[in-house]
Amino acid sequence: IKKEKPLPEITEDEIPFEIPENWCWVRLGEIVVQNLGGGTPSKSNPDYWNGGIPWASVKDLNCKFLDSTRDNISRDGIKNSSSNLIPAGNLIACTRMGLGKIVYNSIDVAINQDLRALILSKIINKWYVYYFYLTLNFNGKGATVKGISIESLSNALLPLPPLKEQKRIVDRIEVLLPLCEELK
Repeated sequence: IKKEKPLPEITEDEIPFEIPENWCWVRLGEIVVQNLGGGTPSKSNPDYWNGGIPWASVKDLNCKFLDSTRDNISRDGIKNSSSNLIPAGNLIACTRMGLGKIVYNSIDVAINQDLRALILSKIINKWYVYYFYLTLNFNGKGATVKGISIESLSNALLPLPPLKEQKRIVDRIEVLLPLCEELK
């Protein structure tokens, strides 16, 4: 296993706005316990496809809760590819083609190479990270397909309030978002 580089210190120049005194700035990589990627089993091997394991790609990330996928793979498909099975209850973010998309997987799901599963620390409210992630603006790089690196994802800044405040913010967002949708 390759040892990860330590994340750089947050400098004053990077801080985009002031936060309350009892909050702190963190990098996303500091609160992610595990950052897992995925892969695609060989399309030429039918034994890898149409199994009982949901397999997510960017086309499945047009929702808030990932509870089904268009494609399914088999155990052999996972075993013979770089796909990973992500346990339910985590965040899955897109790092290519659909930058900025993120979902909460309510089912165990295998993922492809364009997605990253963000397994968060237990002391972080997943929904707080979910909603804040939606506000981030990632500039993808690449000649044919725009993407962000794991390093860029890990280095993203996040204002982190105490856990009770995270929950209060999420509760408020979930009251206000439906009202905003009505106004559209």
